[in-house]
Amino acid sequence: MNDQIKEDDKDHLDLMPIKQRVSALSQRCSALRKETNDEEKKLERVVNEITTFDTATEELRSYLDSVFDRLDHLEPIHNDAEVVNKQLIEVKVRQLVALSSSFRIACSFFPKATRSAQSFI
Repeated sequence: MNDQIKEDDKDHLDLMPIKQRVSALSQRCSALRKETNDEEKKLERVVNEITTFDTATEELRSYLDSVFDRLDHLEPIHNDAEVVNKQLIEVKVRQLVALSSSFRIACSFFPKATRSAQSFI
């Protein structure tokens, strides 16, 4: 009987290295799965940032095209003070629109700074 118990213990001891290897492989697999998920999240974040940048760039291009088109159609500066004042007001409005558009684009890239900047507005 003693020999049988020793034999059973020996079988159990022979399985231990296999269990340890399986356990180690399982841990490595879990770690790789976690790293893969982390990398996937990073890549998704990068894709979102690139999409935001692309959208903002397209909006800026469109805006600049419209501004250049309007600038091409401005009347020449006259000696008439009323016309000059009207053009000056038009230029100031365009500057404000450009500034607000630039601010909105910048805010899309820096959401934390946006919350801080909005407190000043």
